[in-house]
Amino acid sequence: MRSVCRLWTCALAATVTTVAAGASPPPADTELAAFFPRPGAVVVTRAAGDFGSDGAPGLAAVLRLTDGAWRLMVLTLDAAGAWALAPGNVKVLDVTGEPKLEVRDVTGDRRPELLVRGPHGLAGFYGLFNLRDGRLVTLLSLLHEAERPPLEIDLGGGAMAVVERGGETGLYPGGPALADEQLTAWCFDGQRFVPMVWQASGQPAADDHLPRLAQLAAAHLWSACLAECRAQQAAADGPATRANVALAGCWLKLAQDQAARLEAEPGAAARLAAGVAWVLAGDYGRAADDLLGAAAEPKALPADWQTPLTRVARVVEVAAPELAHDAGLAVVRGFVALAAGNEAAARTYFKRAAAIDPQRTGLTPWMRVGAPVARLWFLDAEGGLNVIDLAADARPVGERSKRPEWGPARAIAARGRALALVNSDGDALWYSADGRQMRRLLSGEFLWLSPGALAPDGSGLAVDEGSAAVRKLRLVDLPGGRQTGSVVYAGASRWAPDSRRLVLETTHAVTPPLPWEDGGTRDLTIIDRVGQVLRHLASGDATRLWVLEEWPAAGAILATRQTLTISAEGEARVAAQQRYAFDPDTGQRRATTTGTAAERLARAVRRRLPPKSGGELVATGEQGLLVWRAGNDRETTLYAAVGDGPAQDLGSAAGLNRPFVAALGQPEEEP
Repeated sequence: MRSVCRLWTCALAATVTTVAAGASPPPADTELAAFFPRPGAVVVTRAAGDFGSDGAPGLAAVLRLTDGAWRLMVLTLDAAGAWALAPGNVKVLDVTGEPKLEVRDVTGDRRPELLVRGPHGLAGFYGLFNLRDGRLVTLLSLLHEAERPPLEIDLGGGAMAVVERGGETGLYPGGPALADEQLTAWCFDGQRFVPMVWQASGQPAADDHLPRLAQLAAAHLWSACLAECRAQQAAADGPATRANVALAGCWLKLAQDQAARLEAEPGAAARLAAGVAWVLAGDYGRAADDLLGAAAEPKALPADWQTPLTRVARVVEVAAPELAHDAGLAVVRGFVALAAGNEAAARTYFKRAAAIDPQRTGLTPWMRVGAPVARLWFLDAEGGLNVIDLAADARPVGERSKRPEWGPARAIAARGRALALVNSDGDALWYSADGRQMRRLLSGEFLWLSPGALAPDGSGLAVDEGSAAVRKLRLVDLPGGRQTGSVVYAGASRWAPDSRRLVLETTHAVTPPLPWEDGGTRDLTIIDRVGQVLRHLASGDATRLWVLEEWPAAGAILATRQTLTISAEGEARVAAQQRYAFDPDTGQRRATTTGTAAERLARAVRRRLPPKSGGELVATGEQGLLVWRAGNDRETTLYAAVGDGPAQDLGSAAGLNRPFVAALGQPEEEP
């Protein structure tokens, strides 16, 4: 292919012609300049040759005028054999500096043409001239970018096509040089150079390839385009089909050269640019390799990576019908969708690529890009069930939606994809194992669910029943819904990390009774899944009680012992308190200053609250995900964040004077 598409860089080629007998010898430069009608012109370069279709001798000169302008002048022999300047044989050269003059046959008629190249400001000038019936005519005049001069392609038989290189440059602002060249081929039609399209041979068997050639070229599928041209040539070899092969080969080589150059440069930005360049070359397999090789995951992509991908989206869409089952194209379409901000479509394309080519590596993080990893369930002021899916960085995925068929409700609990809810009347418990199909599990009175009512492994549910301070905790196996037991408790419970036990606040009577409804103190008790007591962990008395806090994955149960004083009016006040960590297997305890997860997250929320704004933590999830609301008693705004990451606005919520019921689970699995 290197011999087909090449840039001519030869120096001045002067062709000396044999002057006919009796003709005047060629004039010296000073005499030659004197033919020009304006004084002061200087000959910069000259060449002689049998120019034009008539084959008559001519003498060409490039002149610099006193005002800095440039002219091309051609002398011919008159009837007496003397050199003369015929009217019209001077052409303005659109150059701003010294041009080069070449004499070469470009049209294939075995007569040389005049080729002038020169600067045009920061750009360049390319002009082809010849004599026709003794008159100097312009065959082609082009202005071009300085770094992208026209190419000349050998079409066979001595004829050349001139390829004008234009189109869009700077596809990657601030990144490596990357261009989407729009190439125009000019070929000689016997009178002048005209834009060249795919050539028809006149043979139906060959010309049946032309519609597909146009489709492939529009999609930049240059390898396939070259193969189609060769198939056309095999059907009817001739000037037209050879020209098509030459053009397709040149197009392919230009695109491949750019991609290979970028591929050889170091750095992620160059690798990404190489991927885009392979798109423009129509090689989607190599494009996918380079795009995936530019970064191991989306957040590692180089700066401004979206711009070049967004700007080649048109080529990708045109190519799509041709490569419907190509894994490389699926990867590229994934990147284009991601650049346009359509993460859901991007995930679909990356998954398609993995399905087409299971051996392709590096797709896993891309198949999860922007995917929802958490689902926030919450109740609005009317008890309606709302849902927002959140990405790994807490951004909302899709729109906030309602589940009117599952409401109104008064309490909810979520774990994984499972959701449990109590209806607004408090007399029915409903459960969904997958967040899609809901069924009724229990009936009762004054039912309630704490946010942690579902066991960590999702195999059990602790349902609160009653309206007094001391009430019943009903234990239910999941997903079947069978009640395995119940126990009386004082309103606080936590599941063990292994989901096989629970720790509860229980009560017993003391003398004198404490100044609240049941008069009893608060103890800590561990039970099993059927409600049997496994261990009395700690007991309160008439002046001290226990407040259950958490049973974290680390294993130690955290609880605080509060020491009370009772005033003469019978009011209880906390005089002192100490936190303890309990070994659930031995019952041994030790004083600790360890903070709870809820306290740490509450502090994190307080740091994020705007000045003079109230707020509260409303839900927490895995990987540091927290949800809070901030505002006042009239209205609040919901926010979500991961760790110290930016807060994401999830929309409005009820005022702080209204309770807010929420739970975090996992979204439905995408297909």
